[in-house]
Parts: sequence; structure tokens; C-alpha cells
Amino acid sequence: MGLYSSIVSGGFAIGPLSLGLVGTYGWPPFMIGIVAFLLCGLIVLAVVPRLPDMPHEGEGTLVGGFFALAPLLLFSVFTAAAFEQTLLSLFAVYGAALGSAEARIASLITCFITGNAVLQILLGRAAERFGSSRTLLLCALASLIGCLLLPLLFNSWLIWPLVFACGGVSFGIYTMSLIQLGERTSTSVTVIATQVTLNNRLLESGAVLGH
Repeated sequence: MGLYSSIVSGGFAIGPLSLGLVGTYGWPPFMIGIVAFLLCGLIVLAVVPRLPDMPHEGEGTLVGGFFALAPLLLFSVFTAAAFEQTLLSLFAVYGAALGSAEARIASLITCFITGNAVLQILLGRAAERFGSSRTLLLCALASLIGCLLLPLLFNSWLIWPLVFACGGVSFGIYTMSLIQLGERTSTSVTVIATQVTLNNRLLESGAVLGH
């Protein structure tokens, strides 16, 4: 699960990284997005015939019924998505208010998402050793402490490891939630739950892009 979350985060990291390379003006950033979507579509078409058949053990679960099945886990996913997308959408404004250059802000955002990708495997190992509930609590507390330290360290070199760590633990809330889903539910329900939670994160991202 940690490897899965790292791959998802790596995909998110490509966005600000590409903007840092080609800039934010003209057609190049749009063309990168279009080409990326087309490549993803081709990959899906190539992989779908190789997917194994889904098991049908247990009772079926509707997507709507899942919200009543695990409301606290969904709230955890919503919290992680809100934290991450709020930071991504407002960090540029926050940095500009503190006199930070645009290039530095873009680099910090890339560092944040890189932390998302790199630390998920380590958090997955921590969940195996200490339990997903304890690791989830640790991620939530670390995210809170990171927010409190952000204005104090923004103009210091310590902002880089802080942003990196915050990226990992904030997305770790989502990873721990999926691990708990796998521990509590059957395979079919876990697949539905994963799709619901991932769609929630993608919708959050789309809302930020709309703004």
C-alpha cells in the first residue's frame, strides 16, 4: 500500500515539476497535461486485458453504503485531501505575502509532493510494525506540528526538510486509512472504498485547478 501511494504521489509531483521546467505561460504546460492524459489512457488500455478476475466472495456493497460503513475513515481521507489541496492552492499566495520568489515557491511545492512519494513506503513499514491506527495518529500529530512550525521556519533552510516531512505525513493519513480499510473489510469492499477515496482526492485536485 505504501508503494501504491508513492506511485500516486509521484504522479502528482510531475505537475509542479513540469511548470518549473516550461513555465506557466503559453501552450507548453497545457500540452504537457494533454500528452500525459493520452499516455495514461494508452497504459490503461494495455493493462486492462491483463487484469485478473475479481473475486466475488461475501456480500456486495454499494458505493453509497460504504459511507455508513466507515465514516471516520472517510473523514480522515477528506482531512488529508483538504490539507494537501489547501496547501497547494494557497501556498503561492502565502509565500508571496512573505516575500518569497515564485521559483522558490514552486520548488517548495515540488519538495512537498516529493515527500508524499518518498515517505509512503516507510510509513507502510511503520504501520506493519506499530499498527495502522498508531501510525495514523502519528501522521495527524506531525501534520499539526508542521503547520505550527511553517511560519517560524519559512525563511530558514529548515523549511525544506519541514515541507518534505509534512508532505509525507499528510499523505500518510490517506495511506493509513486505506490500510485500515484492507484490515476491516473484504476484497470487493476494499476495491470500492479505494476508488471512492481516490476519486475524492482527484475531485479535490480538480477544484483547486478550477480556482
